[in-house]
Amino acid sequence: MSLFQRVIFFSGLICLSQTEAAWAQLEFEGPPIEYSKAAPVDPVSQLQAKIDAGSVELQFEEKGGYLASVLEQLEIPQSSQMLVFSKTSLQLRRISPQRPRAIYFNDESYIGWVQGGDVLKSRRSIPNWELCFIP
Repeated sequence: MSLFQRVIFFSGLICLSQTEAAWAQLEFEGPPIEYSKAAPVDPVSQLQAKIDAGSVELQFEEKGGYLASVLEQLEIPQSSQMLVFSKTSLQLRRISPQRPRAIYFNDESYIGWVQGGDVLKSRRSIPNWELCFIP
C-alpha cells in the first residue's frame, strides 16, 4: 500500500470514527434520557429562574464576589468548604497549591470557586440525569 493510499485509508477511518461519535450522541436524545427535551428542575435552575424573573438579586461582595450570596440562596453552608488542587478546571491558570479551588456542597448542589476567579462553577444532581457540570 502506497503512502497516498495509507493517508486516504486512515482519513476514512477518522471520518468513520467521528460519524460513530455523532450517532452515539443521538442515543442521548431518545427515551429515557431525552436531554434536549428535559428541563432540569433543581436548586441551581430554580435560582437562575428567580434571578431571570427579578425576584432574587444576588449581592456582590468585594471579597468573594457573588459566592456568599449564591451559597445562601442555595442553602449551602460555608462550613462545607473543601479545598482541592486540580488542573482540570476552567480556571486552571488561577489554581495552584497556594490558591486551591474551593468546593462548597450540600445534598443537591456543588459550587466551585477560585480565589481571584471571575466565575462560579456549579454541579448539581438532577433527577433522572447524571450529575451535570454547569459553568
